[in-house]
Amino acid sequence: MADDLDLRTAPRLAERVLDLVRCGASVAVDTSAVAFVDCCGLAALERCVAEGRGEVSLEPVGVAVERLRHLVELSGRAVPSAG
Repeated sequence: MADDLDLRTAPRLAERVLDLVRCGASVAVDTSAVAFVDCCGLAALERCVAEGRGEVSLEPVGVAVERLRHLVELSGRAVPSAG
């Protein structure tokens, strides 16, 4: 995926990824080209990992996503691991 992962694009990403998982696919979400991610985008990634039952991984994790994950972790909130 490329560009931004935000309030506008996050629901569509989660829907597509989880539809693939429901069809039996394993999905690796490449966020290396994501320029901006907000809390809605991070929540969508968390949802995909949580609901993906081990079939969704984040690889490679882009700088924007990793930066927000780090800030969230500093706040004391648990964030799913990338793999």
